[in-house]
Amino acid sequence: MSTNKNKQKALASSSQNPNKGPTTKKPSPFAFANTECKLNLPVTEEQLFETLKGYINGIAFRQETNFLEVTLKEPTRTKTLLTEGITIEDKLIIPLPPKEVAPRTLRIKLANVPLHVPRKKLEADITNHWAQFTSVKTLAPYTYKGTEILTRRWDLIVQIPPEDNALKAPVTWEYEGTTVLANWRGAPPSCLSCKSAGHFSNICPTFPPKKTMAETLKKSIDSSTNKTPKF
Repeated sequence: MSTNKNKQKALASSSQNPNKGPTTKKPSPFAFANTECKLNLPVTEEQLFETLKGYINGIAFRQETNFLEVTLKEPTRTKTLLTEGITIEDKLIIPLPPKEVAPRTLRIKLANVPLHVPRKKLEADITNHWAQFTSVKTLAPYTYKGTEILTRRWDLIVQIPPEDNALKAPVTWEYEGTTVLANWRGAPPSCLSCKSAGHFSNICPTFPPKKTMAETLKKSIDSSTNKTPKF
């Protein structure tokens, strides 16, 4: 949305300076990150503004982080939106709270999801499984470009409560005869090669990574260099 940058700067500086104006309770700010909403086809800023304009206290786009920061007049409204999200034209938008306000948002990447299960059942089963460990906000599969054809990869957006330092959940899941693997920031190691937990694919003891041509050539050169010449 088009806004006057100078007015934004003036409003920002006046809200940050405690010597200007009467002391008032500062609204709880929250941000919308396009990177976190990729799965949901994020709406335009104009649509977002039209939905929230009756509640907005201030709004600014932070170019350095690509975040749209929004503050609301009522703290209770802020809490509700942070908890439930915002649905605009059937698209769920997940607001990201400031650091001092939890819960934290995580993206979970799933691999080796079975292909023989209908999409609706996959959505329900994945949601129910992860609801045991965290609050699932949204999920979506990776599909082949321009089609609805599924791949074995899915992503979830989840929120963990403030009292938890990290997501506590298994990184493997036996589902429909397949071992599904999960990965997120700070997750324990898992291996896509042998479909198990405890190590990464690059050090898999069952299926060690293949050596590259460069490594093979280097080993061959080193081996021939170290040989004692025959006369």
